[in-house]
Amino acid sequence: MFKMLGTYVRNVITTVVGVPIAWIALPHWLFIVALGILGLLYARSLRRRPTRPCWTCGGSGGFRDPVFRHAQGLCPSCGGQKSHRRWGVTAFYGKQQVPNEVQAAAAKGRRAAPR
Repeated sequence: MFKMLGTYVRNVITTVVGVPIAWIALPHWLFIVALGILGLLYARSLRRRPTRPCWTCGGSGGFRDPVFRHAQGLCPSCGGQKSHRRWGVTAFYGKQQVPNEVQAAAAKGRRAAPR
């Protein structure tokens, strides 16, 4: 959990520090073009990987009780699904499924379904 949280914090700090420096250092038209390209790359990444691993269970889907170590159950955050939708997918697509989610839903119905 802390490894993923550290990555998130590092990305936020890099963005908060890097964007104002780039605004000052680059010509403004080049900065706007770069933001457009980054936006397109982000939209593509949302379509390719619409989910992120659950931070609570580390992407395992399971949860062990901190007091009774033998007790196991589903993760209280993701409910055993092992992942959450990324915020950009929810913001841009809403309830509509992106192509990878449609493909995963179709794979569940096949005979050799992934578990």
